[in-house]
Amino acid sequence: MALLERAIEAHGGAERWAATEALDVELHARGPAFTLKGRRGRHVRATLQTDRPVVTFRDFPSPGRTGVYDAGHVRIDGDERSAADARAAAGRARWDDLGELYFDAYALWQYMTAPFGFTAPGFEVAELDDRRLRVRYPAGVPAHSREQVYSFDAAARLVRLDYTAEVISRFARAAHICTAHREFDGLLFPTRRRVHPRLPGGRALRAVTLVAIDVASVAARPRPR
Repeated sequence: MALLERAIEAHGGAERWAATEALDVELHARGPAFTLKGRRGRHVRATLQTDRPVVTFRDFPSPGRTGVYDAGHVRIDGDERSAADARAAAGRARWDDLGELYFDAYALWQYMTAPFGFTAPGFEVAELDDRRLRVRYPAGVPAHSREQVYSFDAAARLVRLDYTAEVISRFARAAHICTAHREFDGLLFPTRRRVHPRLPGGRALRAVTLVAIDVASVAARPRPR
């Protein structure tokens, strides 16, 4: 069986994913990557669509407000920004609310839909060896970088992502380590994610944690029959 097939099976299976319309996710994200952008990190309560990059953040950027990301376009309570303008805002030295929304939302969608989303039209997937996939994202899907490497353990569980957070800098090379896998509603997700600088040769500088993400819960919303 191909590595992508094994990975999808290990994370709950294609049939379970196809029956899921959306994921309700609660997590906490923090770290110096936020501090450098003038932010403190965030307790996230969000709903993301499984088949397209649409993410709704509750209580964002403050209680009672709603942030929506739709294929790169962002809005908060009527204040909107186009995909191009939102990406430009995310690349500035200091984030405003819409710039942070853009970054947080596309990153969350990318993280939570892997590896299932790799079978969607436009994705190009190649096995580098029996534990690693090189994935090229289609142009219409916002991502950290168009080409990324996903690594899996012997049980085909996701354990690492290698990418460059290009919206931050072309030098923002990251090794994103995934552990503490848990099953939620029949789907398996890593609940502890740590992003470290990636050194030449691919080694993760684990002494430095740029972003720490701890997932508290994931609930799968069934697709209407």
